[in-house]
Amino acid sequence: MERNQCALCEYRAKKWYLLVDAHMSNRQLSMILAFSCTGVYVLSLFLTAFVLASGEVWPGWLVLEVGWMGVLMLMFAWLANVAGLVSFLLLALCDYGLALMFTVIAFVLGLQSFFFKAVPYDNRVDYVDHLDVGFYVWMLSFFLAALCCFAQLVQAKRKTRKTSGQ
Repeated sequence: MERNQCALCEYRAKKWYLLVDAHMSNRQLSMILAFSCTGVYVLSLFLTAFVLASGEVWPGWLVLEVGWMGVLMLMFAWLANVAGLVSFLLLALCDYGLALMFTVIAFVLGLQSFFFKAVPYDNRVDYVDHLDVGFYVWMLSFFLAALCCFAQLVQAKRKTRKTSGQ
C-alpha cells in the first residue's frame, strides 16, 4: 500500500513538474514570483502597520515614509524595505542565491519591529500598542520571496543533477 502511494505521489509530482516546465520558462516563472511578492509588499503599504497607545493608526505607507528615522534610534527594521526590494529585483533577474540572501536579511531586520516601542514626536513620545495586519503582510512578502528563491534553487539543482546524470 505504501509503495503504491509513494509511486502515485511521485507520478503526480513529475506530472506537475512537466506541466510547469512545458508551459513556462524559468524566466517567466521568476517574473511571476517576483511580481507576486512585490504585490503582497505593496498591499502591506495600504494596511495598518501598527496602532499607538494614543489610538493613532499608522498605515504601512506612513511607516515607509518616516521609518528611516528609526535608524537614528538604532532601530534598523526599516532597512528591511531596502533589502526586500533588492531581493524582489534579484528574484526577477533570476539570481536566486543572492535574492535569498537579501530576503533573509530583510526578514531578520523586519523581526526587530517586535522590539519597537517608542515613537518620538516633536514634543512628546508615544508608544506602540500593537503591530497590526499590515506588518504581518509585510513580513509575509519577505517569507514568500524566500520560499520562491528556495524553490527555484532546488529546481535548478535537480535540473543540474538530472543533466549530469545522463
